[in-house]
Amino acid sequence: MEQPSDSTTKSLSVNDKCEEAPSFGKPVLVTRETTERPEAMELGLAALVGTDEERLFSEMTALLDDSGAYSRMSGIANPYGDGHASRRIAQQLMAETGMPCADAAG
Repeated sequence: MEQPSDSTTKSLSVNDKCEEAPSFGKPVLVTRETTERPEAMELGLAALVGTDEERLFSEMTALLDDSGAYSRMSGIANPYGDGHASRRIAQQLMAETGMPCADAAG
């Protein structure tokens, strides 16, 4: 059985939103002409590629074929948070009101 090539074992997000994919450590190609969430582009987690099919295909191919580029876009911390804000808020509210906190270690 043949080993899968590097590009077949990679994934990326191609969509018009860029908030979720960084949580999974995946590069994002944003299929819009503009975005109201530039943080991912500024950090190099995402690329704004527009809606032109040829450009999208070119950007996808380049990213999947270039392990260095893929790694650079995958290895950046999520600029939108770590996913634990609600727990921290609940713990703070419980502490301020004197309520017992069931998840003190979290």
